[in-house]
Amino acid sequence: MGIIIRLMSASDINSVVSLCCEVQNIHISLFPKVFKPLDKVELANWFKNQLNEKDTFIFLANLNNMNIGYLMLKSIERPEHLFCYNNKSMEITQICVTDSAKNTGVGRSLINAAKKITCAQGLDRIELNVYSLNAEVKRSFEALGFSTYSERMATKC
Repeated sequence: MGIIIRLMSASDINSVVSLCCEVQNIHISLFPKVFKPLDKVELANWFKNQLNEKDTFIFLANLNNMNIGYLMLKSIERPEHLFCYNNKSMEITQICVTDSAKNTGVGRSLINAAKKITCAQGLDRIELNVYSLNAEVKRSFEALGFSTYSERMATKC
């Protein structure tokens, strides 16, 4: 049986909370002064609210009756102003593939589901953020067709 990608339902919240905590722990290890441990009850309520958000899609990846990844996709609209035209795209705000399922096509399957919805919305671009210190993940996104078009930099005072 292959990877099954479907939209998340309320009954999947606990599973997605566990997956989200995996990613958050990576972020904490990279930037411990920025990211904090998650309260699972608060996180479950947050996901419940996300399920009701207009133009938000949460896909779940399942293999052999185990949830092994998810992707959250949101519609982003930037209004026209002096410097830029009106711009609408989709943004991957969260993605997780559990360690045991990495390099099995799960990420590609989730991205393909996001592309399908994006095209169905009449849009032609998906954006995401990736931390520079997470070079392995950046390479994975590049292999899936993403390219860097903007970089955010910081300095310490």
